Amino acid sequence: DADSPALVIGAMLIAPLMAPVMGVAASLSMALFRRALRSLIIVAVATGVAVLLGYLVASLLPNGPLPGEVLARTRPDFRDLIVGLAAGGAGAYATVRSDMSSSLPGVAVAVALVPPLCVVGYTLEAGQPSLARGAFLLYAANLAAIVFAGVVVFVITGLIPQRRLARMTPRVILGTALAAAVLVVMAIPLGRASASAFADARIYQQTYDQVDEWVGERSLEISEIEIDGNRVSVQLRGTDLAPFTEELRPRLLAIIGPNVEVDVRSVQTNEAEREEVEIIVPEPTDEETFALDVADLVDRWLLSTGNLDLEVTELSVTLKEVRGVIEGPGQPPNIADLEALIFNELHANLDVLTMELIATVPLLPVVEDVVTPEELFEAQVREVAFGWASATADSNNPIVVVAVELTTEGVIVDVTGPRTPTIDELDAELRALFTPPEEAVLIIRYVPRRVLDTTPPTTLPPPTTLPPPTTLPPPTTTPTATTLPAG
Repeated sequence: DADSPALVIGAMLIAPLMAPVMGVAASLSMALFRRALRSLIIVAVATGVAVLLGYLVASLLPNGPLPGEVLARTRPDFRDLIVGLAAGGAGAYATVRSDMSSSLPGVAVAVALVPPLCVVGYTLEAGQPSLARGAFLLYAANLAAIVFAGVVVFVITGLIPQRRLARMTPRVILGTALAAAVLVVMAIPLGRASASAFADARIYQQTYDQVDEWVGERSLEISEIEIDGNRVSVQLRGTDLAPFTEELRPRLLAIIGPNVEVDVRSVQTNEAEREEVEIIVPEPTDEETFALDVADLVDRWLLSTGNLDLEVTELSVTLKEVRGVIEGPGQPPNIADLEALIFNELHANLDVLTMELIATVPLLPVVEDVVTPEELFEAQVREVAFGWASATADSNNPIVVVAVELTTEGVIVDVTGPRTPTIDELDAELRALFTPPEEAVLIIRYVPRRVLDTTPPTTLPPPTTLPPPTTLPPPTTTPTATTLPAG
């Protein structure tokens, strides 16, 4: 509330969300989706706690105008997304490099995850939901940018072992695509905000140029120009009288529109006697005040749903009619509640109250089925076993792989044929699938048969007809080990 940049920097340095956010990025880069989900839940809980603390602290402070440091975080644009990408990449690189741990505080300052969340709570307590949405958009944009940049940096810097990256490439690509999709979704409203800001800046500059030409050579200084919709307020100061306002309005028609309203306040200064004569602009009309009050009530009405994605894109208000357009996913609250709110707060009976809903559906990334590491490993084992049998068998000794079974203790391959085959080659090929190969536990069991079907089966029946392992002859060259690595 003191509007102190030092306090804001202190909140940035705390940055308790950096660790779980980097956890989300690291988990996605290694295709550990369950761990990514757990880290994301931690981030969501921490986000809610930060907003709640901001709300509670704001409720203890005296009421007053919102500080500049608060307002500065309620109007994000595309530049904030670029800053988030750069900061996320720096944070991920500092995480990978142990010798750069001292740079993490600086990264936390650049990312600034905590201040936007505090602003969300502050503005909600102040009854400014539209400003709270802007602050939360800034936080969400920073979060999406950090996660995406972190995933990319972790993959590039080799955080994932090369062997795992080769086996898990489709899942790693999927994790990166999910992070990129969220980033694109966040970039859309920021791009619109940037376009709107550029348009406002262009309109302001054109308006300033026209006001400057209208003042001409008079000894007047343009103190301030404010543009609010179709209303242009101009403040002048100097020793000369201001020109007629009617001469300024035609200059602004092409810039603001045909319904432009021009208010001019001129402070005339007598340099000899140091006297000031102030021309006061008339107070807003009842209809203008009523329109502003109705706009605030409509925001409160929409906020009662808890759906922050609904927003009023058009609102036309007179003393007897209110017409508006609402865009976003979901349904707005009952319009009868809005009518009752206007009647109770403003004591107004409306002849017309309409709110048109333009429903939108957010685009979600399509997630395809992904083969698990266990399924992929089992397929590799089967391919090796059947390939060995096909290469080893001949007309005198047709070898058939009856079953391939993956257990918690190891890999069991059951083969059958007229004569005992040489299994050294099969043992070597299977061990090549493991890292390190010495830790593989392989059991190759041979069952003699007189008559065999030399066509490999398309489906593998369970080895229900095999005798218990204790009755089988021991494997010819079966090595043993103690552990089996996961998938």
